[in-house]
Amino acid sequence: MLTGDAENADPVCSKSAHHGVILKARDEADAPGLGMEHLTLRNEKASRLIYRG
Repeated sequence: MLTGDAENADPVCSKSAHHGVILKARDEADAPGLGMEHLTLRNEKASRLIYRG
């Protein structure tokens, strides 16, 4: 339920008053995410540290 009300027109339709919800979601999906340098790679040592908290 993207619009919060089941009685609203399907927001995928370009004529829907809520079509902006779809456009915003598409823009967010197309935006670049974090790169590989932000990943924490798991190995035995890192896993033990994560487990201990």
